[in-house]
Amino acid sequence: MARSYKRCPFIRPDCQLGPSFPAWIATQTNLQYLFLRNTALSGTVPHSIWKLSVQLNFFDLSENQLEGNLPSMLMLRGPSGVMNLENNLFNGTLPRLRNIAELSLKNNQLTGVMSTDLLGQLPDLKYLDLSGNMLYGNITRKWDAMEQLGYVDLSRNNLSGEIPEALCQHPSLMCLQLSNNDLYGEPCNCVTTFPLLQSIDLGENSFSGNVPRWRGDHLEEIRLHGNFFKGSLPTELCSLPFLHVLDLSQNHLSGPIPPCFGKMRGFTDSFLASDRIFRIQFYGAYFHMFKMELRVKGNPLIYDANLPLFDFIDLSGNELSGKIPEQITNLSYLRGLNLSGNHISGYIPETIGLLQKLESLDLSNNALDGHIPQSLASITSLDHLNLSHNNLSGPIPTKNQFLTFNDPSIYEGNPGLCGIPLSKVCNPHKPNKDHHSDDDRGISERMMLVISIVLGFIFGFWGVCGTLAIKKSWRDAYFGFLGI
Repeated sequence: MARSYKRCPFIRPDCQLGPSFPAWIATQTNLQYLFLRNTALSGTVPHSIWKLSVQLNFFDLSENQLEGNLPSMLMLRGPSGVMNLENNLFNGTLPRLRNIAELSLKNNQLTGVMSTDLLGQLPDLKYLDLSGNMLYGNITRKWDAMEQLGYVDLSRNNLSGEIPEALCQHPSLMCLQLSNNDLYGEPCNCVTTFPLLQSIDLGENSFSGNVPRWRGDHLEEIRLHGNFFKGSLPTELCSLPFLHVLDLSQNHLSGPIPPCFGKMRGFTDSFLASDRIFRIQFYGAYFHMFKMELRVKGNPLIYDANLPLFDFIDLSGNELSGKIPEQITNLSYLRGLNLSGNHISGYIPETIGLLQKLESLDLSNNALDGHIPQSLASITSLDHLNLSHNNLSGPIPTKNQFLTFNDPSIYEGNPGLCGIPLSKVCNPHKPNKDHHSDDDRGISERMMLVISIVLGFIFGFWGVCGTLAIKKSWRDAYFGFLGI
């Protein structure tokens, strides 16, 4: 006991106590805070430790290899208690809960249903994370009593049914994460305006209907990836003043991209971007709770502490059509844009070079034609590009970032493209018929005007003079009229 205490003078995280609980911990009578995160503990938790937790205000056994069933009730000393048992191997069903304000049981092996009275004894609950378990059945409908509830994460379970209206309409909710379940229906359609909600993730479920026309002065991140939403993109998205992450990929959306997408303040206002940086610097621990999985640069990545710094739009894998609106190049703080797998046609906007912070651009599997704009080479931050399977033609730019895009697969499926890294060599003596820049189109229009004037003069002149030269009667009448 003495050796353990000397090695670890405070009961604190990241101190190698395991694999067993030191016996002296259970003898502490005035202990209020127990931090045993990442302390190499394994096996089952002794009954004496669970009994000890009743006198604690803060109980943390996370990041270990602890296993076995949880006790029939988890309870702390006071109503503002914090309990963290995440990232272990606990199994069995969810226990009853009491006197807990913040609870995390994520990434364990818990199973069973969420009983109707599960949260009935938690009026002061602010934070609940049950993600990464094997829970099934419906989401409990009793959420009204928890007036301070701000964060709910039930993602990566086997939950089914619809989202309860009481959860959608909760006035203090700031973050709702229900991704990777078997939920269905038209989610939170009872809501017109979220009072405080900042982040919502409903990805990888079976939700259907139209994309909800939510409003909210605080909404920052919306992820509806991998569902069955249909219809057009709602213009209400453009009026969300703080929105900076929008993932509607892998649904059945159709119609054009609204031009108002180029006016979304969260992607264009430098003040809002600076404000997010300020908040993450001064409240980093709080914002670490907000996390989201986004497919960036072709790979799924988890964004947590850095989520407020990322500006991202993903509309890939839908049935969108029309052209890329010119206004989208106004999104000066955009860092990731994915429009792949739609039916978008027309030219890539020449002004795309204005997106100077863009890091990832995927326009693959569409019907885009014309050339690759030279302005794209001016985006020095760009490090991921995919233009494959379109109808693009002409030479591939050879400046700046394009010198690093040496993977031929990002250009494949465009038989008209030529140049490095493709094996097809561009012919320097052959004009590029598809190189329709604004200057080329202007020159062509002026040439057509000159040609039409010349042809008009020729036909007009010979139409009159030629007739007089051939018909004597017309010639005599004409000169007689002139008195010659």
